[in-house]
Amino acid sequence: MSTELVACPHCGTNLQNTSAIAGQIVACPQCQAQLQMPALAPVGQAPVASMPGPPEPAPELPQPVQTNVSLNVGVNTSGGDSGRAPKAADLVRRRSNPVLLISVMFGIFILIGVGVIGFLVDTASKQREQTRNDLAGNWELVSGQTERDRGAFAFHTDGKFQVLLQAGGQGEVLDGRWEVSKVRGDDAQVLIEWPDGSSETMIVRMSGGRLHVSLPSVGNLTFRASAPGESL
Repeated sequence: MSTELVACPHCGTNLQNTSAIAGQIVACPQCQAQLQMPALAPVGQAPVASMPGPPEPAPELPQPVQTNVSLNVGVNTSGGDSGRAPKAADLVRRRSNPVLLISVMFGIFILIGVGVIGFLVDTASKQREQTRNDLAGNWELVSGQTERDRGAFAFHTDGKFQVLLQAGGQGEVLDGRWEVSKVRGDDAQVLIEWPDGSSETMIVRMSGGRLHVSLPSVGNLTFRASAPGESL
């Protein structure tokens, strides 16, 4: 079968012309342009070059489809300074998640609150411990306050509390338990529990080596430190 090569007049691609397509209009496999294949030359003759026909219009390409997807990375869409990289605040604002930010802020507030509460609790505990150390010991009633001949308090380190109120040579020692319940400024509240199950709150204040006491069952009295002892 006789064949020859024919160049596409549009893109220059060589096409193989055979007797099956000689003289027919075919499409170039490279650029899809239409061209007419020349007739094959008889055997023994040089092939006649085909004359290029008028250029055919290039096929219309489909128009790109407009989409709503925009690429904002590295592009300033707010106008002015076109092509300038966006500021860090813009990137954070675009990529931030409101729910995540609220969760992070809420967690930070919780941590701060726990820290503050822990600090206050630790401070109050230290104040109560300091007050317990200051009260521990024996305290003697300063004379001239009442008609009583003698009065004394004893705050033992094991939590035992004793009070002696003596008048006219007669008196008795009452035993109980004591615990510092609250410290506010210079005043402290001491919870006194008696053996019969009753309790009362003693307000104490220490100044100048004196102990000022306000106790419902005794009244307002002032004591001074006395020689320590095991009991009254």
